[in-house]
Amino acid sequence: MITLALRTILLTALVRSAPDTGLQLTLDSCVRIAERNATPIQVDTAQIVLAGEAVLRQYGQFLPIVDVTTGYLREDGNTFLSQSTTVPTSTAFSMAVYHVAASVNLFNGFRDREALDAALKSRDAVTFDLTRARQQVAFDVTQSFLQTILDRQLVDIAQQNVALSVARQDQLTELVRVGRRPPTDLYRQQAQTSADSATVVDATNRQRHDEIALLERLRLSPDRPWQIVAPADDTVPLAGGAAGAGQLAALAERQRPDLAAASANIAAADLQLHQARGATLPRVDLGLDVFGTARVFDREDQGGTDLLPATQRALVDQLFPQSAYSLTLGVTWHAFDRYATRLDIARARYVTELSQLAYTDLQVRITGEVEDALNDYDAAADRLAATRSGLVAADTAFAAVQARYDTGLSNFVDVVSTQSLLTQSRAAHAAAVVRYALAKRVMALVTGVPVEP
Repeated sequence: MITLALRTILLTALVRSAPDTGLQLTLDSCVRIAERNATPIQVDTAQIVLAGEAVLRQYGQFLPIVDVTTGYLREDGNTFLSQSTTVPTSTAFSMAVYHVAASVNLFNGFRDREALDAALKSRDAVTFDLTRARQQVAFDVTQSFLQTILDRQLVDIAQQNVALSVARQDQLTELVRVGRRPPTDLYRQQAQTSADSATVVDATNRQRHDEIALLERLRLSPDRPWQIVAPADDTVPLAGGAAGAGQLAALAERQRPDLAAASANIAAADLQLHQARGATLPRVDLGLDVFGTARVFDREDQGGTDLLPATQRALVDQLFPQSAYSLTLGVTWHAFDRYATRLDIARARYVTELSQLAYTDLQVRITGEVEDALNDYDAAADRLAATRSGLVAADTAFAAVQARYDTGLSNFVDVVSTQSLLTQSRAAHAAAVVRYALAKRVMALVTGVPVEP
């Protein structure tokens, strides 16, 4: 049993002391890596690009549509033109044509304006979603990072406990040999050392699992050389203390980007409803068409008679002088569209109501999240103070009982139970420190703003 405990301690010590030539993972660097690699952030970033293109598309609705058509035709063969008699005609010619058509909408029930404003609001909503995604990713990574730090501390505490058990086992081995302690004490200590060694193995395995989970969040390969750098303990109370739940809820309603995104979605849905209603109004369009044709004959024979003129202008010389244009002003009104507009309005109204419900639900959830976060923060502060004093008491008690045991004034059960209490107190205090730091970050997440000490 001694060999197993010593081997566990030595292996862990060798791993900790090995030179690190890989990536140094601090809390800040982990957050930065996650913000680059996290899937939700990449998805929202792509959505912002798409939303920007949608805005540009709606801006384009205010510009004219311009179509340009050009063509070239070559024809050669015999034709028959029927008037009073059938006259055979043999002809060959080249033909060029161009057509430029432009149209612009002057009025369509303000649908283009509403669509543009809705696209802008939708882009704002996606931007707020990206901000919230960054906050959520930062919190998730922080939580995972702090868990690995706690795991490391628990491994250290378990190793310290094994070291105490190994030292006592060595002491009992010598005392039993000289007859100053009964063999049963040695057997009990051997069993305790074995259990403590198993605790180290479990703690080390749990630490490795949580480290791999952190690397997965960062989308880093576990095979790559890396080292987690522990931050300083964050036990400083929040600046000015934590405010009341009502004040924090009001702060969250002003600062939470997901609530701002929900509000922007309501505005976009309402604008889309106005856009749908615009289809009930007439549409006015202004159009301009410019077109021209040109033709050059190689031959034109009719009934054996050559009909070609003495001279012909080139295609280009004919094309533009022989152009024509038309200017149109069209008014279109769908007096009855088989209830298609009615359905579009109903769908838009449904989306608006859903957006309003989502906003209200989020408001209620934020109030609950703020209340829970405040309670957790107060509990974490109380737990930190309690475990700090408990650790001092447990350390003092263990030193006293260990001294009595060394002089034969205390029994084995007392010293082992006191050592177990000390180990539990150390683990509880380490967990309290991490939970307090995490509780502060939960406060930042639920209010939507960084909460600095």
